[in-house]
Amino acid sequence: MKLSHNFHKILTISILILITAFISPLEARTQSQSTPSSKTFKARITFYYPNEARSGFKSAKGDRLVPWKSAAVCFRTIPYGSKIQIPGIGTLIAQDTGSAVISRKAARQQGQNVPVIDVCVKNRTDMMRMQHEFPMFIEVIVDRAT
Repeated sequence: MKLSHNFHKILTISILILITAFISPLEARTQSQSTPSSKTFKARITFYYPNEARSGFKSAKGDRLVPWKSAAVCFRTIPYGSKIQIPGIGTLIAQDTGSAVISRKAARQQGQNVPVIDVCVKNRTDMMRMQHEFPMFIEVIVDRAT
């Protein structure tokens, strides 16, 4: 017995809807992988290198900054000591701050009002390269320090 072309289309669409309904909740659980103390949100990513002449690799609090492991944040939004997971960079620790980060200057210049995360890098060359290569806005996961 030969089935009509429309029947095949309806059957295919129905199967796709069922698969989508089953996979979407699984995707949401695997993508988010957050705990009650963590939060996922969009942030503006910028890069800086410590000024050797002024404070060297020291944070605003006096902690030693580690390139590619330390980040400057607004401590009201992301508490010091929090772990920040940035796809393409890795896990950073919120250790530093600055007036441009607190005011969200880089995000507002792009017409958005999202938190700014300033990644500490080793030198000016790294900073310039990353500013051109890395996306301005990206979803991050922050595991808040307790």
